[in-house]
Amino acid sequence: MPQKGRRRYRFTHGEISSVRAQLDGSFDLEGAALHNPGKRVLALNSASIDGGIYADELTTDGEISAIGVQIEADSNSEIQH
Repeated sequence: MPQKGRRRYRFTHGEISSVRAQLDGSFDLEGAALHNPGKRVLALNSASIDGGIYADELTTDGEISAIGVQIEADSNSEIQH
């Protein structure tokens, strides 16, 4: 079942895994600091995100994996990096 709304992350140690997730909203990483040195910090493989990804000022210390992710933003959303 898709999750609605905005999923927001600000600071983590370890891995965020949203593999095969269906998000009926946006994925917000604006200003986030993600840390998992030498390992995966974010996994979005095969995820479906309908509201866009927001990632201005994102900092990471670790690997991001987004193989096969589908991102669809409506006309009122922006995909930022």
